[in-house]
Amino acid sequence: MYNNKNKDQNFDNVWDFAKAGLTIDTMDPTNENVNMDWLIQLTSDENCALLKTAFEANTNDSGLSIDDINAYKEYGETRKYAFAFIDRFISNAAFYADDGKALDAFKVAPGHAAWIVYSKIQNVTESADISKKDIVIAALGKENADGKNPTLCLNGFGGFMYKHYLMLTPKSPLPWTTCAFINFLSTTKIGYSKWAGDVGDYPTYGEEINKDRTMNGHGTLDAEYKWTQNAEDPNVFPCLNDPSSNWWIDTAKSVVETPSYIAKYYNTVAAFIMNAIAKK
Repeated sequence: MYNNKNKDQNFDNVWDFAKAGLTIDTMDPTNENVNMDWLIQLTSDENCALLKTAFEANTNDSGLSIDDINAYKEYGETRKYAFAFIDRFISNAAFYADDGKALDAFKVAPGHAAWIVYSKIQNVTESADISKKDIVIAALGKENADGKNPTLCLNGFGGFMYKHYLMLTPKSPLPWTTCAFINFLSTTKIGYSKWAGDVGDYPTYGEEINKDRTMNGHGTLDAEYKWTQNAEDPNVFPCLNDPSSNWWIDTAKSVVETPSYIAKYYNTVAAFIMNAIAKK
């Protein structure tokens, strides 16, 4: 996402996040496993291909040349794109201890980008100076009026998707009750409702148990900055019109966490990441 308060930003290619001079408010990968994992997942063949295609697209105005990419050719002809991106992304990153602090910095800084959990933007309190109106989810674009069938506005990949796991421990005194409760939370509309209110949360077992958030940014914002959501009202916050998980995966080509891949390549890629952080 990016802060477009001054109306002079347009992130339409993931390589925009690698442009020199950009500030990306995010969490330190050494402090947040999700941020470490997504960078490692970028090095998979599928995601390297997406990075290569985006780099070659006419929307890429990162200022990087193929010579800059070839500086990482020791990692492979396709993987060099991922390692080049990771290095530049880390170079641009301003690290914070948690997403809340990253959001606090991002929401008051026009021109900044942010790599944080999507739902965090719901915590932005409207005022005369700060507004969710200024936040653009790059994949959805500035004019996203309806998440049912949004136009993909970002070349490359739309974001990173990872799972929350509900565990049954070996010492559970009533394992059948635990299994029933996990089933209730994971497969029913009432059980999943705790997460369904947040943009960026999607049930593994089918969107039919999720809340329709495709028109979440429609409503009224009164003079006292009180927000009332209503799908029939004007589009006030385009960043909140959230598509389904299928759109994020199939159309936006989001990077999806694969634990087996991350485990296999963790040591190699994490060492590169740690070295890149040390050079900051």
